[in-house]
Amino acid sequence: MLTYVIRRLLIIVPTVLVILVLAFILQSLAPGDQIAERLEIEGQNSHGAQKSYLTSYRALQKAYGLDGPQFFFSIRPSYFPDTLYRIYPKQKQDQLRSLLRQTKDWKKVSEFEDVMQNNIASLESKKGLKGKVGIELAKLSQDGSLSDVKARAEKIKNMISDSTHLFGATSLLLEHIDGMKTSNAFSYPVFSWHGINNQFYNWITRVFSASNKSLIDGAPVLSKISKALKWTISMSLVTIVLIAILSMLLAFTKVYFINSLFDRISSAILYILLAVPTFWLASLLVVFFTTPEYGVWTDWFPSIGLKPSFVERSFSSELLDNIGQLVLPIICMTVLSMSYLTIQLRSDILETFSKPYMMMAKAKGLTEREVLKRHAIPNALIPYATILTGA
Repeated sequence: MLTYVIRRLLIIVPTVLVILVLAFILQSLAPGDQIAERLEIEGQNSHGAQKSYLTSYRALQKAYGLDGPQFFFSIRPSYFPDTLYRIYPKQKQDQLRSLLRQTKDWKKVSEFEDVMQNNIASLESKKGLKGKVGIELAKLSQDGSLSDVKARAEKIKNMISDSTHLFGATSLLLEHIDGMKTSNAFSYPVFSWHGINNQFYNWITRVFSASNKSLIDGAPVLSKISKALKWTISMSLVTIVLIAILSMLLAFTKVYFINSLFDRISSAILYILLAVPTFWLASLLVVFFTTPEYGVWTDWFPSIGLKPSFVERSFSSELLDNIGQLVLPIICMTVLSMSYLTIQLRSDILETFSKPYMMMAKAKGLTEREVLKRHAIPNALIPYATILTGA
């Protein structure tokens, strides 16, 4: 027994590790740039002064351990440099990676980036032209398609033909772009070891750190989690209680009146509810019960989030003040799980009722309802309790 318990506990370690790796990969693949969003909140954006923006971006990268390679090792195409992760911001790195996949020529791509930065510096020195050309130049630094890059550069060249200085710089950029060709050259995978100085390792240490702060707004992560967790736990507890009460009452009633009209109609309704996607039901509840669009009588619940609290107060008072906001989510979670558990409990009771020991109970003189009450239902509730905990 002890060996079995130890073996099961040891399985937890690789399981948690796999979950953490998958969570990190999904986070890395998610669109957007968290650092750029943070700087946007602070009033900085990539369309402003480039030098100041990049300095702030780099500082946040280092502060949150996002300036290294993504994992302990990497397998990259042979035409990729081993230092591509050092390029920032993320949008620029994504653009160069896309151009590299098309050209397979790092020299040409890096020359394009150097000339591109010179154009941006020239543009910033000519403030009168910034509003006219700045947007197009910003888009040029984001285009990942080689054809889009060429078309955008040509457009910028036509826009600044009256400026000799910028015209010359952009002409040089066009020359480099013309030299970038789509390539089908052969490449092979290259393995690189990066050690512990990587984003995954830094992310893991932040996950288990009590002083970890959000990258978006700089607030302590534990306070943000605890604030959201109290509402999640509250709704989950209420939902489980409602699911248990409603599913047991409905399942017991269906068994007592088995094969009746009520049993057949309720089964059809439960199977329909079981097939309804959660997001679709939630959307319908919001559309029909939070707005007066379909009649004043349908505007029952608030359509916004939790009410803001400007003073320190107990959670119970907050809960009472936000009852209206919680009703629809609880209904949505309850209906679907209740349908499944009612069908499952009815099936388990009837299956238990057909066991040989039930025949023995009937032979002793117990009525069907007494057998159902004393033996079938208690035995069927054992697997039901297991399923309920995962509802």
